[in-house]
Amino acid sequence: MSLQVAQYVANLAEAAQRKEQERGIVPQPQAVSQKSQETKLNPVTAERAKRFDDTLKQALNYAFSTLRECNPAWRHAFKSKAEVVGYKTQLGLAMQSAGINSIELVEGGLDYARKQPGPFMPSTGDFVAWCKEAAEVKRAKRETVERSKRILDEKRQLAGETWEERQAAAKAGIAAIRKNLNGGAV
Repeated sequence: MSLQVAQYVANLAEAAQRKEQERGIVPQPQAVSQKSQETKLNPVTAERAKRFDDTLKQALNYAFSTLRECNPAWRHAFKSKAEVVGYKTQLGLAMQSAGINSIELVEGGLDYARKQPGPFMPSTGDFVAWCKEAAEVKRAKRETVERSKRILDEKRQLAGETWEERQAAAKAGIAAIRKNLNGGAV
Protein backbone atom coordinates (compact mmCIF):
# COMPACT_ATOMS: atom_id res chain seq x y z
CA MET A 1 0.00 0.00 0.00
CA SER A 2 1.40 3.37 -0.91
CA LEU A 3 2.17 5.89 1.79
CA GLN A 4 -0.64 8.24 0.73
CA VAL A 5 -3.27 5.49 0.79
CA ALA A 6 -2.01 4.25 4.15
CA GLN A 7 -2.18 7.79 5.58
CA TYR A 8 -5.68 8.25 4.15
CA VAL A 9 -6.89 5.00 5.74
CA ALA A 10 -5.25 5.92 9.06
CA ASN A 11 -7.01 9.31 9.00
CA LEU A 12 -10.34 7.58 8.35
CA ALA A 13 -9.78 5.22 11.26
CA GLU A 14 -8.84 8.06 13.62
CA ALA A 15 -11.91 10.07 12.62
CA ALA A 16 -14.15 7.04 13.17
CA GLN A 17 -12.59 6.41 16.57
CA ARG A 18 -13.08 10.06 17.63
CA LYS A 19 -16.76 9.94 16.64
CA GLU A 20 -17.30 6.72 18.55
CA GLN A 21 -15.62 8.19 21.64
CA GLU A 22 -17.78 11.33 21.38
CA ARG A 23 -20.88 9.13 21.37
CA GLY A 24 -19.60 7.17 24.35
CA ILE A 25 -18.91 4.05 22.34
CA VAL A 26 -15.59 2.49 23.17
CA PRO A 27 -14.37 0.45 20.20
CA GLN A 28 -12.83 -2.93 20.78
CA PRO A 29 -9.09 -2.89 20.13
CA GLN A 30 -8.28 -4.74 16.95
CA ALA A 31 -5.14 -6.72 16.52
CA VAL A 32 -3.24 -5.61 13.46
CA SER A 33 -0.67 -8.01 12.18
CA GLN A 34 2.81 -6.66 11.68
CA LYS A 35 2.81 -8.16 8.19
CA SER A 36 -0.15 -6.02 7.09
CA GLN A 37 1.57 -2.88 8.35
CA GLU A 38 4.78 -3.70 6.52
CA THR A 39 3.18 -4.56 3.17
CA LYS A 40 5.40 -3.21 0.45
CA LEU A 41 4.54 -2.80 -3.19
CA ASN A 42 6.93 -3.73 -5.92
CA PRO A 43 8.44 -0.65 -7.64
CA VAL A 44 6.13 -0.82 -10.67
CA THR A 45 2.99 -1.04 -8.54
CA ALA A 46 4.22 1.68 -6.19
CA GLU A 47 4.86 4.02 -9.12
CA ARG A 48 1.41 3.29 -10.57
CA ALA A 49 -0.18 3.89 -7.15
CA LYS A 50 1.48 7.31 -6.90
CA ARG A 51 -0.01 8.34 -10.24
CA PHE A 52 -3.63 7.76 -9.31
CA ASP A 53 -3.87 7.87 -5.53
CA ASP A 54 -6.00 11.05 -5.51
CA THR A 55 -8.21 9.76 -8.29
CA LEU A 56 -8.54 6.42 -6.50
CA LYS A 57 -9.58 8.20 -3.30
CA GLN A 58 -12.25 10.17 -5.15
CA ALA A 59 -13.48 7.04 -6.94
CA LEU A 60 -13.49 5.06 -3.69
CA ASN A 61 -15.45 7.69 -1.76
CA TYR A 62 -17.92 8.07 -4.63
CA ALA A 63 -18.34 4.29 -4.91
CA PHE A 64 -18.86 3.79 -1.19
CA SER A 65 -21.37 6.61 -0.76
CA THR A 66 -23.35 5.47 -3.80
CA LEU A 67 -23.28 1.83 -2.67
CA ARG A 68 -24.69 2.93 0.68
CA GLU A 69 -27.51 4.75 -1.10
CA CYS A 70 -28.24 1.73 -3.32
CA ASN A 71 -28.16 -0.79 -0.48
CA PRO A 72 -30.46 0.27 2.36
CA ALA A 73 -29.34 -2.57 4.64
CA TRP A 74 -25.69 -1.50 4.51
CA ARG A 75 -25.67 -0.66 8.23
CA HIS A 76 -26.35 -4.29 9.09
CA ALA A 77 -23.05 -5.27 7.47
CA PHE A 78 -20.97 -2.97 9.65
CA LYS A 79 -21.12 -2.92 13.42
CA SER A 80 -18.67 -0.04 13.87
CA LYS A 81 -16.87 2.69 12.00
CA ALA A 82 -13.75 0.54 12.09
CA GLU A 83 -15.55 -2.08 9.99
CA VAL A 84 -16.58 0.62 7.52
CA VAL A 85 -12.96 1.74 7.29
CA GLY A 86 -11.89 -1.87 6.80
CA TYR A 87 -14.39 -2.37 3.98
CA LYS A 88 -13.30 0.85 2.29
CA THR A 89 -9.66 -0.14 2.66
CA GLN A 90 -10.23 -3.55 1.10
CA LEU A 91 -12.39 -2.04 -1.64
CA GLY A 92 -9.65 0.50 -2.39
CA LEU A 93 -6.99 -2.20 -2.54
CA ALA A 94 -9.15 -4.36 -4.81
CA MET A 95 -9.87 -1.40 -7.09
CA GLN A 96 -6.18 -0.46 -7.16
CA SER A 97 -5.03 -3.97 -8.03
CA ALA A 98 -7.69 -4.25 -10.76
CA GLY A 99 -6.74 -0.90 -12.30
CA ILE A 100 -10.08 0.72 -11.52
CA ASN A 101 -8.87 4.25 -11.05
CA SER A 102 -11.49 6.57 -12.48
CA ILE A 103 -15.01 7.67 -11.70
CA GLU A 104 -16.04 6.46 -15.18
CA LEU A 105 -14.98 2.87 -14.40
CA VAL A 106 -16.65 3.01 -10.98
CA GLU A 107 -19.86 4.33 -12.52
CA GLY A 108 -20.13 1.18 -14.63
CA GLY A 109 -19.91 -0.99 -11.51
CA LEU A 110 -22.46 1.19 -9.75
CA ASP A 111 -24.88 0.69 -12.64
CA TYR A 112 -24.67 -3.05 -12.00
CA ALA A 113 -25.04 -2.48 -8.24
CA ARG A 114 -28.26 -0.51 -8.78
CA LYS A 115 -29.71 -3.49 -10.67
CA GLN A 116 -28.99 -6.01 -7.92
CA PRO A 117 -32.10 -7.17 -6.05
CA GLY A 118 -30.53 -7.53 -2.60
CA PRO A 119 -30.39 -4.70 -0.05
CA PHE A 120 -26.90 -5.58 1.25
CA MET A 121 -23.45 -4.30 0.31
CA PRO A 122 -21.65 -6.30 -2.37
CA SER A 123 -18.34 -7.98 -1.67
CA THR A 124 -15.29 -6.13 -2.93
CA GLY A 125 -14.74 -8.88 -5.50
CA ASP A 126 -18.28 -8.54 -6.85
CA PHE A 127 -17.96 -4.79 -7.19
CA VAL A 128 -14.61 -5.02 -8.98
CA ALA A 129 -16.03 -7.67 -11.32
CA TRP A 130 -18.99 -5.39 -12.11
CA CYS A 131 -16.65 -2.50 -12.88
CA LYS A 132 -14.55 -4.67 -15.18
CA GLU A 133 -17.60 -6.12 -16.93
CA ALA A 134 -19.09 -2.68 -17.51
CA ALA A 135 -15.79 -1.43 -18.93
CA GLU A 136 -15.62 -4.45 -21.26
CA VAL A 137 -19.20 -3.89 -22.47
CA LYS A 138 -18.48 -0.21 -23.08
CA ARG A 139 -15.30 -1.06 -24.99
CA ALA A 140 -17.16 -3.63 -27.12
CA LYS A 141 -19.91 -1.11 -27.92
CA ARG A 142 -17.34 1.52 -28.89
CA GLU A 143 -15.54 -0.95 -31.15
CA THR A 144 -18.82 -1.99 -32.76
CA VAL A 145 -19.78 1.62 -33.49
CA GLU A 146 -16.34 2.35 -34.94
CA ARG A 147 -16.48 -0.79 -37.08
CA SER A 148 -19.99 0.14 -38.31
CA LYS A 149 -18.81 3.63 -39.26
CA ARG A 150 -15.83 2.17 -41.11
CA ILE A 151 -18.04 -0.29 -43.02
CA LEU A 152 -20.52 2.46 -43.91
CA ASP A 153 -17.71 4.71 -45.15
CA GLU A 154 -16.28 1.86 -47.23
CA LYS A 155 -19.71 1.19 -48.78
CA ARG A 156 -20.09 4.85 -49.62
CA GLN A 157 -16.65 4.96 -51.19
CA LEU A 158 -17.42 1.86 -53.27
CA ALA A 159 -20.68 3.47 -54.42
CA GLY A 160 -18.74 6.58 -55.42
CA GLU A 161 -20.72 8.74 -53.02
CA THR A 162 -18.74 11.70 -51.74
CA TRP A 163 -19.43 14.05 -48.90
CA GLU A 164 -20.55 16.73 -51.35
CA GLU A 165 -23.00 14.30 -52.97
CA ARG A 166 -24.46 13.40 -49.58
CA GLN A 167 -24.80 17.11 -48.73
CA ALA A 168 -26.60 17.80 -52.04
CA ALA A 169 -28.95 14.86 -51.41
CA ALA A 170 -29.66 16.09 -47.89
CA LYS A 171 -30.43 19.62 -49.14
CA ALA A 172 -32.74 18.19 -51.83
CA GLY A 173 -34.51 16.12 -49.19
CA ILE A 174 -34.95 19.15 -46.93
CA ALA A 175 -36.32 21.18 -49.83
CA ALA A 176 -38.82 18.39 -50.62
CA ILE A 177 -39.96 18.28 -46.98
CA ARG A 178 -40.39 22.06 -46.90
CA LYS A 179 -42.35 21.92 -50.14
CA ASN A 180 -44.70 19.28 -48.71
CA LEU A 181 -45.14 21.21 -45.45
CA ASN A 182 -45.97 24.46 -47.27
CA GLY A 183 -48.51 22.80 -49.56
CA GLY A 184 -46.32 22.86 -52.63
CA ALA A 185 -44.94 26.39 -52.26
CA VAL A 186 -41.23 26.74 -51.48
